This record gives sequence, structure tokens and C-alpha cells, in this order.
Amino acid sequence: MILGVRREGELIALKAALYRKLSDGTETYSAHIATHLTIEPALDLGTRLALASMLAQNHTLGRENEFDILSDLSIAFFEKDKGLSRSTKKLAAAQSIVVDQLEFRQAIVNAHKARTLAQSVEGVVVRPAQKSDMDGVQGLLRDMGASLFLAPSPEAAWHHFSNAPDAVCLVAERDSQMVGFISTYVLDWIKEGQVSRNVIAEVILGKEPDELAMLLAHALTAAQYAGARGIVLDNINYIDDTVARKAGLTLIPKEMTMAIRSVSQMSCVKGSFLIDVK
Repeated sequence: MILGVRREGELIALKAALYRKLSDGTETYSAHIATHLTIEPALDLGTRLALASMLAQNHTLGRENEFDILSDLSIAFFEKDKGLSRSTKKLAAAQSIVVDQLEFRQAIVNAHKARTLAQSVEGVVVRPAQKSDMDGVQGLLRDMGASLFLAPSPEAAWHHFSNAPDAVCLVAERDSQMVGFISTYVLDWIKEGQVSRNVIAEVILGKEPDELAMLLAHALTAAQYAGARGIVLDNINYIDDTVARKAGLTLIPKEMTMAIRSVSQMSCVKGSFLIDVK
């Protein structure tokens, strides 16, 4: 979904969201993930505030306008302390929209620590992932606490993971059994004209430090070839802190808040998301 605001033919504001199906194993839900909201910075403050108020409406929950889309969930990501405002929550309550928030802790990879542990690991083999591995990946997600999937079918999951920019998808096996998975992509951050290349791991699965370290060591090699500074993990809430530290994952101050708005109470939502899937 893309909504634009024009003044005298010129685009001055834009809002975009991606459609995704969700599944909890029995029920399927429709969802939109907000990806962009931008307003021309040269506009006066009053106009920018008016545009922000207009575009902040829940256009993906089918409530106010003829161009709204009826969806079960609306999901957006904010930097910590920049989540849903009190006025937004009040408006949602007036529209009978359920609101919840989930904090995502982020981490970087300590390359030396991960590689050192990986060198001592025996019995774990890492190989490129295939489409046929996606059933196993969803099994790993369930084992680690996920009960709601933004890519509800193996085909959708593979399409998402494998089509990311410069995607790297790896599986860890022990005795021919899948025990871990990692999916990464390359992201260039541009600030003041300077490009900083990083690899983003949107998901890493594995219950043991050995398995995670092996995956990270191989992902670090791929990141090095891509010219990236390092690897950032979107969310490690679902990984035990001790396991994360041993594998070489280091928490960083940056945290994200996932805001969830739904047309009805869905008890399976909060705590069911492990990864930020776009």
C-alpha cells in the first residue's frame, strides 16, 4: 500500500506498507507492516504537523476512509522511546483498535569471540540453506518460542529470505539434523553522504553457543567479502543471554519497539514475533 499527498501536483508526503500473511498454525491473518512515512522537510511546521496527523491514521485497518484497507493487524517499528504516543493510543481506543508494544533488543557480533569458539567446535557442519529446509526452519522457530509467522508457508519464507539484497542463508547440522539457521542481507546506511555497509542478521536460530558460533563465523566471512563493517542482529530477545555471550553476541544500546495494532484482541500476537520480517 502506498499513499501520497500532493500539493499543486508535487508529492510532499508519502506513506507505505507491505502486505503479509500471518499464521499461528491454525488461523491465517492479514497484516500490513509500515515501512515508510516521509514528509517534505522544507514545509512549514504547521503543514508538516497536519500531514503527520493525516498519515498517522490506521489506513490498513479499514476504519476511516474509502481507500483504507481492511486488515487484521498493523505493525510498525520505532526506535526506543519513539513508540506510539498517548494521543495515538487514545485515538486507537476510540476506534476500538487494540494496541500493544514489544521491545526488540539488538546486538552486534564480536568477530574474534565467535571465530575462536567456532574453531574448537566439532560435529557441527554449516552449509547453504535450500528451499527444502524451510519446514525445518519453522520447526526451529517453534522450538524457540515463535507461534506466529509472517511467512506462513515454506515457499513464502524461502522467497523472503533468499530475495533479500545479497542474501546469505545458512543451515547448521549435527548428525545430519538441522540445529541452526541464519539469514542475513546487506544494508548500506547513508549519513551526510557517507556510506556505511553492514550485514543485518534478521534471524539466527540455535540453542547452543557452538551452533550459533559456527553460523556466525561463516556469516562473518560472507560479510567480509561483501565489504561490510560487521554484522548487526535485529532482535535477540529469544536467545538466552548466557548462550548469546558465549557465541559472541554483544548487546548494543540501540533498541527497537514493535507497535502492534489490531481490530480485535489476538492473544497469540505479543511474544510470538521473534524476527523483524520485511
